[in-house]
Amino acid sequence: MSLAGRVALLGAGVVFFAGVGRADQQVIAPGTAQQDAVVVNTGPDGICQTTASPGDIQAATVGSGTPFRAEIRCGTNKVVETTAAGDDTQLIALGATCKGVNNPVVDTGPNGIADTTAGGDDTQVILAGTAPANTPCVITGGNGVADTAAAQLGSDDVLVLTPVGSAKYVQSGTVRGDRSGVVVECTVMQQSTKNIVLSKSYQGSGQDLRRVVHKLTDDIVKTITGQAGIAQTKIAFVWAHGGSKELAVMDYDGYNVKQLTYDRSISVRPRWSPDGRKIVYTSYKNLFPDVLEVDLYTGQRRRLAAYPGLNTGAAFSPDGLSIALTLSKGGNPELYTMNAQGGDLRQLTHSRGGESSPTWSPDGRDIAYVSDESGAPQIWMMAKDGGAASRLTVSPSYNTEPDWSRPPANSDMKPMLALTSRVGGKFQIGVYDRGTGAVTPVVADGADNEDPSWAPDGRHLIFGKTQHWRTQLYLLDVGTGEQVQLPAIEGGASEPAWGP
Repeated sequence: MSLAGRVALLGAGVVFFAGVGRADQQVIAPGTAQQDAVVVNTGPDGICQTTASPGDIQAATVGSGTPFRAEIRCGTNKVVETTAAGDDTQLIALGATCKGVNNPVVDTGPNGIADTTAGGDDTQVILAGTAPANTPCVITGGNGVADTAAAQLGSDDVLVLTPVGSAKYVQSGTVRGDRSGVVVECTVMQQSTKNIVLSKSYQGSGQDLRRVVHKLTDDIVKTITGQAGIAQTKIAFVWAHGGSKELAVMDYDGYNVKQLTYDRSISVRPRWSPDGRKIVYTSYKNLFPDVLEVDLYTGQRRRLAAYPGLNTGAAFSPDGLSIALTLSKGGNPELYTMNAQGGDLRQLTHSRGGESSPTWSPDGRDIAYVSDESGAPQIWMMAKDGGAASRLTVSPSYNTEPDWSRPPANSDMKPMLALTSRVGGKFQIGVYDRGTGAVTPVVADGADNEDPSWAPDGRHLIFGKTQHWRTQLYLLDVGTGEQVQLPAIEGGASEPAWGP
């Protein structure tokens, strides 16, 4: 996908620049830089680092910051460190233990004064440790002072942050307010014509700034590209902690985690309804696997399938009227459909093998699923009303967990089927080409990579990566191959499902 435009952001005295293309390094001391100079940038791995300690982000002078601007963060080792020069003031002791990787230790609140995270008015804006490769993490603004800056617009790889001179569009704006509320004003100008293509004001509480920034980002992407952004989308996942597996949801960037179930049991395989209101999943709360549905607006849950044997793998059709799932009430795990209320049950498959993991085609006419009828599990496809099944994958010899993308009608991305393959004893993410029948690996890095789920834009995937017996979530841009690790979830996160 070609880049839709290059954007320079002029907000709160900070200019964003595109990647420097070097490994991680500190260029100049904070607070004493030349105007618009890169102070700390990411390396090829996309992780913000300083020369002091890998994973740590160094920022501006504490006590004199811009509202909602992070000042000091803890690194991947969960220890507060900084290479702060003598003009920096620190409000928390070095070496103090952080609550989590890349959590803000000292940041500014609505008043622009750096407080500790106990201050109550602090808001986290930037995605520490999760920036694109070779992009600035800490830069100086027009005043030559090193500030941190949110790379929100650059995170979807549709727009590139660049100096004003080479930008096609320039965004400017202001942030003002206090604890009771903030107002964000945004203007986007097309450089060649000097026409204002977007001028909008956003309001919210001090604690609501993340939502406001996500809305602003999507509006800019929509205005420039004509396509919906992904900044306001949610991701459901399985949260392993306390000896159980519970359902949780979070923002697409890994923040604002909210737990949905408190069953002290096992809840797995969440899938969204097309309107984003409900999630169906498999619950072992009553010892045996049942299919449940949770309404995110009301918190109410109801049981959709509790037949004898296996009830699992539920997935909504694109119109939200039907659900495909796997049941073994007849003895063998077979593929079924039912309406969204749990009635009108229809059996689709009658095979010698076991069927699982259904996913609907974008037009809702077909269902792809996993079957081991031929021996090892492979991806098959059948019409939603049943009939003859056709085998899709042949190689590699083990393919599971299919997920069909549904790119917008005006997108230049075509529908694709992502899946998990096992090659050489390791799991990797692949994309199936229906024209050639080939599976192209898109994540094959030696770790175990599983459970791909498409973003609504049909370009990005989220998946689970297991290393050292712990699973964490990563985003993948299929167009560029770039991976971004989401903030670490204590205990581990797996089986992600990207919401509409």
